[in-house]
Amino acid sequence: MSLENILNEIEVWHGWQADYKRFVPLFIEEAKTKTDWEQWDKDVFYMFLEQRGKHCVASLQQGYFTKEEIAGIKEHWQELAPMLKVVAENQEQPQWDVYSKIKSFIRKLTKQDRRSATNRLIASLQPGLLCTVVQEGRLWELYNNLQKCGCRLPEYTGGNWFKNSYAILQFFKEHVPHKDIYDIITLPWQVKIYFDVNNNTIQQKIKTMENYITLLKENRNIIFNGAPGTGD
Repeated sequence: MSLENILNEIEVWHGWQADYKRFVPLFIEEAKTKTDWEQWDKDVFYMFLEQRGKHCVASLQQGYFTKEEIAGIKEHWQELAPMLKVVAENQEQPQWDVYSKIKSFIRKLTKQDRRSATNRLIASLQPGLLCTVVQEGRLWELYNNLQKCGCRLPEYTGGNWFKNSYAILQFFKEHVPHKDIYDIITLPWQVKIYFDVNNNTIQQKIKTMENYITLLKENRNIIFNGAPGTGD
């Protein structure tokens, strides 16, 4: 099935789209102009770093910082702020080196490698460059399924969420009609869910067929009846 056919079956999640469109420009503006987290608008900062559910960029259990980790990040915010500022000020070109520096910096402040939370933080500042599937394994699933459908994507770069996220979003921007980036921000995740649901359905059908085949091999005296009026 082509991407066009898949998109025709998807109803855009307008609630998520509206929250994204409301908050992301505010994230960008605050990151450009504020050097201390306490200078940020309280509600905007809460959504940017502290919100642990229904996050406007990527929620759906894709990973969060713990309260202790958030406290540590806030203590070192003045070191992080200049890097976030660079990302926020560059909406046209990926900042590969800065992404890596932010990732390494945050890793030192967390007990575990909170890759999804870090990816979300950076994606929050570049809506036209990085997509909303912030968990690396799930991004690979989307990438793989798109390729199986015949979509032409650059080679997947293992272990580099930033380059793969950029490639996915650029693919959607090239193939989906839109007036601005906020028209399509939900689609990568929604297409990923579409594949999940349909692949599960296919697997269930295969499993049912395998059960029938096993049953027939074990007992050749079975009669299958169809619904009334089908002639079976």
